[in-house]
Amino acid sequence: FSVSADATNWDRSMLADESYWTSKADHPHLMFNASNKGAFLTFIQTNDAAAWSSISNRAFSSISQSWWNGVGANPASGNWAMYLAEVGFVWQLTESVVVSNANPGAELSELASAYVASGADQKDAEVVGISRVRFLGFAYDWLYPLMTEAQRSNVLWAIDSNCQWVLKRYWWYRKDTLSYTKD
Repeated sequence: FSVSADATNWDRSMLADESYWTSKADHPHLMFNASNKGAFLTFIQTNDAAAWSSISNRAFSSISQSWWNGVGANPASGNWAMYLAEVGFVWQLTESVVVSNANPGAELSELASAYVASGADQKDAEVVGISRVRFLGFAYDWLYPLMTEAQRSNVLWAIDSNCQWVLKRYWWYRKDTLSYTKD
């Protein structure tokens, strides 16, 4: 491998700047960020008002459903994770007090626990048509400011559990241990 003599010499000094890296750690990262989310909201409301209306109506409806706060929670069925991602999407763009008062961070953590406890993390990418782990990731990013450290850790553990299973699925991966028995 060699670098061409006429290659552009990029200024990489920001890589040594701790404040640069700190600024990159701020949530949200997915789809929009703190500096452009106002413009993103204006864009979606202007260019696809029907989609915005549908997503925001589902988000506000979700926080009043019987399954909210873990009642009747079953992560192996329904669209829990998608609805939580929509709640996070709406909260990030509006910072609605109604949404934050519904404690969606706790709900996301509850879903993450149920997701792993039910074994859905071990079949999600293959069996489920829409990957719930993807929605867990979106919800984690968008609801990050509303979650405690313990809730964040729990959600990341659920996402990691699914990723470990996907990477090692030809060998049984089970929660915190590996079993080298072919499935």
